[in-house]
Amino acid sequence: MIEWGENRSGSPIPMACLLIALAASLTLCQCGSEGVTPPRRAVAFDFASYLPEISLLDQWTPDRDPRLYEGEDLFAFINGGAEIYHEYGFERVIVQEYKKGDGKITLEIYEMDSPKAAFGIWSLKKGAEGRRLELSGRGVLVDYYAHLWKGPFLYTLTAFDESEETMAGLETIARAVDAATESGSDVPAIADLLRVEGLVEQSVVYMTGPLALFNCQRFFTGDVFESSEIVKGDYECGCRVFAFAYGDALKGEKQFGKVWAEFRRSPDFSEVDVEGGVLRLVSAKGRFIQFCRAQRYLLLLLSEGDGKAVASLRTALVERINAAF
Repeated sequence: MIEWGENRSGSPIPMACLLIALAASLTLCQCGSEGVTPPRRAVAFDFASYLPEISLLDQWTPDRDPRLYEGEDLFAFINGGAEIYHEYGFERVIVQEYKKGDGKITLEIYEMDSPKAAFGIWSLKKGAEGRRLELSGRGVLVDYYAHLWKGPFLYTLTAFDESEETMAGLETIARAVDAATESGSDVPAIADLLRVEGLVEQSVVYMTGPLALFNCQRFFTGDVFESSEIVKGDYECGCRVFAFAYGDALKGEKQFGKVWAEFRRSPDFSEVDVEGGVLRLVSAKGRFIQFCRAQRYLLLLLSEGDGKAVASLRTALVERINAAF
């Protein structure tokens, strides 16, 4: 598994640092902590239509009234990272705390503007580790958190202790919200684009703009790729792949030329060769990179090993994309 990233200048940085930065940007303020002011609302909100049935919660009961944050109110709730939610398409988040004995769990229900937006923020938050929850939606349990995607909703549950009862409560509440949400949806088509042999399923991240991309990996200081649909995946061979989508093959070709020029101008990458429409580069720390175009997609492949693994994976991906057109 790849354990490195790129900083603002394109130089690699440890993946652990990226994960810490991502966690910091996406971690929410503790509900009920001092200094967090609930937003004011002029009209009543139908919380009941969002929250799970009490009868399904195994004696976990609401603690305090639910809270609602809409639009720009999100900045008053999230301690950094609200911009990423808005980039994906944030509408509102409902926050409800639950208790059972000494245990406490917070449920956050993020409603996004589309199922693919909710899938994207879920894919970014779930991480590459975790245990899959057998639900009708896509759910994972990671440490003290449970993340579930279903339709236009992302559900995040946080446990405040590691007792057996509280950890079981995460799954109980996750199953209750899963049962309460009828809508479902397929993943965005691009999220399946990288599905060739060796793909690590949990590593797939769907992005809709530069902020999410920068949190995964940064190649340039600006939005050079200019894509609103991006997918990242890691492979068992040690390669990492980014696919960037554009409206059609002609737009992809034009953007390919722009990004190619940026790579060749950057002092952080040395050019190895160009052959058959493939730009082969080596980063400042010796990472092998191949950059090419396939139909309306741009493919960027990276590896810590030699270039043979990258070339083999690139061939498989290009064949898969061409076969779809």
